[in-house]
Amino acid sequence: MSLARLAKIHLDSEELASLTKDLEAVLAYASSLAVIAKQAGPELQRDEQRGVAHNVMRDDVVVAYDAQTLLAQAPVREEDYFIVPRILQRT
Repeated sequence: MSLARLAKIHLDSEELASLTKDLEAVLAYASSLAVIAKQAGPELQRDEQRGVAHNVMRDDVVVAYDAQTLLAQAPVREEDYFIVPRILQRT
């Protein structure tokens, strides 16, 4: 049974071809992630007994910095703030 039929979506042959191509790309990507996960070191592999992933933790390190030195490198700034381009639009 086709995915479109299961989802009760009517697709013409052109849409079906496009969707098939997109789904093949998604499945190929998922397959490549599975290969990478198998090759990963023990920090990314699952604990077989508990079936959960482990986070790799490190200690936090406090680093002193001079805010003015950092702000001087900003392409655009206003007082003590970086100015960045808007990426979200208001609706």
